[in-house]
Amino acid sequence: MAAPSKQGLDYFPFPVDFFDNEIIGGISGMFGIKGEIVVVKLLCTVYRKGYFAVWSDLLQAKIANDASVSKDLANQVVDRLVAWGFFNEDLYSSAKVLTSVNIQKTYLEATKRRKNRGKMPYLINEDNNNGSNEVNVNINPSSKGVNDDINSQSKVNKSKVNKTKDHHQEDDDAYKNLIAQFQQNFGINSTKPLMQEDLRYTLEDFTSQGTSYSDAVEIVKYALTIAVAHQGSSWSYVKGIIKTWLGNSLFDMAHIKDYQERRNKPKQKYGRYNQKPKETGTDWSQVKAKETANNPSDLQARLAKIRGKQDATN
Repeated sequence: MAAPSKQGLDYFPFPVDFFDNEIIGGISGMFGIKGEIVVVKLLCTVYRKGYFAVWSDLLQAKIANDASVSKDLANQVVDRLVAWGFFNEDLYSSAKVLTSVNIQKTYLEATKRRKNRGKMPYLINEDNNNGSNEVNVNINPSSKGVNDDINSQSKVNKSKVNKTKDHHQEDDDAYKNLIAQFQQNFGINSTKPLMQEDLRYTLEDFTSQGTSYSDAVEIVKYALTIAVAHQGSSWSYVKGIIKTWLGNSLFDMAHIKDYQERRNKPKQKYGRYNQKPKETGTDWSQVKAKETANNPSDLQARLAKIRGKQDATN
């Protein structure tokens, strides 16, 4: 089983004047805040999947449920968005696909460093705005990284292609081994599609910071080992451990292990019979008095002074 490549985005640009847009204003005027929520939910869905979403009956039901609106209202909002050019009308009419030139530009720019984006159907030809199932490598000619990435195999020699295949095979083997370890520790049902999708995103959290894929897999295995040692029994437990590392900007095994060792180092405790010793200061007045009492010459001088006062009195 090949390691699935990530398709969607974790974030997408959301301008501060989004609700001032003429189309969004029209949606708000017709459907109120519920219409606005539907639009935001649609954008999140599209970018989570990549750069398009098919407006299927299942997606209609999900958006309606997520936005707490009726299915009919959700369809009305989509119809308005298509009619007003927010989504591409040709692709919607022919394949119920929700996408646009701007959405695709945003996706291509955000993913231009990905080594493999897989097949890319429904890309729009910006010149005539027609839908196409072919990859249009000229959709963003100003971005050299995008075109180079799409056509990378045409610019490398055969030996490099073979090395790339070997590298991908190693990644596939590492991924399969990781899935097997989860199934061995948490059961066969622990690696359902949603879990594997989340796992894929987690691996990319490390690889996007320069960690190699194989090292990212080893980091997840290490987290799995810690989870099992603490009686953790789910992917959520493992993910919680990894989230702590990411939150502390730990992206390689050496720093992660160092962090865990420092974290697990027992702290010194002071119990009832093992109290922390009190720090006592020096009472210099007592020292001075003691030194004075032990100084014979000083004592004789004081006695002579006392006798002198007595003789003067007599």
